[in-house]
Amino acid sequence: MFSTTIVLSLAVFLPLITAVSSGCALSVEVPGGQQVYVQTNGALGFTEAHSGVVPAGAATGNFTETLPAEGFGDFGFTGFGSPGGWLACPVSSAAAETGPWQVFAAIAGLSDADVPSGNVSQCIDFDALSSAASGAGAWQYD
Repeated sequence: MFSTTIVLSLAVFLPLITAVSSGCALSVEVPGGQQVYVQTNGALGFTEAHSGVVPAGAATGNFTETLPAEGFGDFGFTGFGSPGGWLACPVSSAAAETGPWQVFAAIAGLSDADVPSGNVSQCIDFDALSSAASGAGAWQYD
């Protein structure tokens, strides 16, 4: 499977994402782009460069973005029963306080079995902010 899971290390990743009406993609220059998706377990990920392969059942739509005239807007996902929020889940129990964290959509029924640490209560709710931007953030992301 050619896909990548987004993992946070206290770095803000959302400025790298461009939302469009038909879906969501990373703001890159690589031909074909890199599509953003949410897997059925809620994990946020993106396709590898030069590949449009998305995991079976993953959602490529249902992303929402509001952009006010000034300041920040909101970026969310409303698929799989999600109210639109996000979770940062530690990649292991040992990383619960220091990270890194993997990003999940706050989908309905998210359980311990879905998150890397095996303990969904270690996940931290967060709101993703959006702002107007232009230009690509990178050639590609790995």
